[in-house]
Amino acid sequence: MTVLGAAAWFGLSLRPSNGGAEPVAELARAASELQLAEQHYLNAIASLEQLTVRKDTTLDPAIAADIAQSLSSIDRAIADSRAALKTDPNSFVAQTSLLEALRMKVALLQETVSLMNARS
Repeated sequence: MTVLGAAAWFGLSLRPSNGGAEPVAELARAASELQLAEQHYLNAIASLEQLTVRKDTTLDPAIAADIAQSLSSIDRAIADSRAALKTDPNSFVAQTSLLEALRMKVALLQETVSLMNARS
């Protein structure tokens, strides 16, 4: 999804401009694509979190604690990116950072599910 959002932004930003209104419309389309990517990540996270509810009882306590600490760090990165986007909604760096943090959370939750399945 990060690639999709970044590709949409780059693809739209590299197209030649034919006037003042078109870049505004292109920015709106890019922002819409980024919001869709974010929503897809959030949906995946919600589903994966439901699968990992029992991680504390299924996994070794040290591994569960490491996962919890990593999730906390990722959640801070997500919050920081969202705060940066509130300050500057058009910040490509903040948008990319948010999508990357969401991607990392999905990946960690997927790994957690794999570990839980391996132990059961």
